[in-house]
Order: sequence, then structure tokens, then C-alpha cells
Amino acid sequence: DKVIDVIRKVDPDFILTHAPNDYMSDHVAVSKLVFDACFAATVPHYCPEIEGSAKACPIYYLDNASGVDFNPTEYVDITDYIDKKLEMVKCHESQLVWLQAHTNVDYTDKIRTISKYRGFQCGVSYAEAFKQCHVHLKGTTKRYLP
Repeated sequence: DKVIDVIRKVDPDFILTHAPNDYMSDHVAVSKLVFDACFAATVPHYCPEIEGSAKACPIYYLDNASGVDFNPTEYVDITDYIDKKLEMVKCHESQLVWLQAHTNVDYTDKIRTISKYRGFQCGVSYAEAFKQCHVHLKGTTKRYLP
């Protein structure tokens, strides 16, 4: 209900969330929560104590951590921002240490590699990939991602 409240207050043009087949169970739970709340926020009789209702809006799923079983429908050129992105990733020190110990992979290098691969797919140096949720009332003719 709290997520519905936020969606109704913000009335977003689109929503970004984790893909439903992400590798972390909490990411999968967030994906389902956002999907369900996004619909419920449009139903005026659901939680009538929360004023208003939101319009139906598109959902875009973030690329999975390794791109596994993820077929993008949208790409965003991040060539000019790859260094900033990697700088931001390095700020998440506890996650970097845990991922290195857990998977024996340098997560910063992994992010650069995936971004380069996604860039290769769409003809730029580095890109982020997204997949639009294609279900009833989630389609759009507008381009929301840059």
C-alpha cells in the first residue's frame, strides 16, 4: 500500500525496476511488488483512503547482473558517463567485497564489460540495457528513455 501511495502521489511517466528473473530473491520480490502496485495504483477503489489514482504507465526492467536471459528492448548510450558510473559503483564498498568473495569476480570490471557488450549491441561504446514490460496497458508509443 505504501508503494501504491508513492505511485499515486508521483504519478510517474514510467517506472524502472528489477527484472522478474533477476538473480537475487529480494530483487525479484521488488520487481513483483512494483508490478502489482503499478496496476493497483490505477484502480480508484483499491485503497480508497489513499487519494486519487495514477495513470497506467510503462515499466522498464533493469538489465540483470550478468545479462543472463535478458533480451533488451531499449538501450541508453552511457559512453560519456561510464567513468562516473564506475566511480559510483566503487562507492558500494561492502557489496564489492562481498561479491568478490562470493563470486570471485571484480564487480567494477564486470560492470564495464557488460556496459561495453550492451554498447556493442547497439553501436556505441557503452550502453545500459532495459526491457519494457509488455503486458496489457503497459505499452506506449512514446520514447521515455534518453
